[in-house]
Amino acid sequence: MQISQTFKRKPCVFSIECFPPKQTANFGKMKDALRTMRTLNPDFISVTYGAGGSTSKRTVEIASKIQNTYHVPA
Repeated sequence: MQISQTFKRKPCVFSIECFPPKQTANFGKMKDALRTMRTLNPDFISVTYGAGGSTSKRTVEIASKIQNTYHVPA
């Protein structure tokens, strides 16, 4: 389902935004955070692209993980 359809379907939508870590070593912490976010049952989780593109390399990877591993629209 597209996120825009969620807004049409529900009067109140709950979303969470995550920001990719700048260092690859902190990616494990991001996975832990995503697992915790999932337990809150958000309608979707958005991934910040990063100011100046500093974290943009991980944005698509993280969005894919949110959808395919945690089964939450991203």
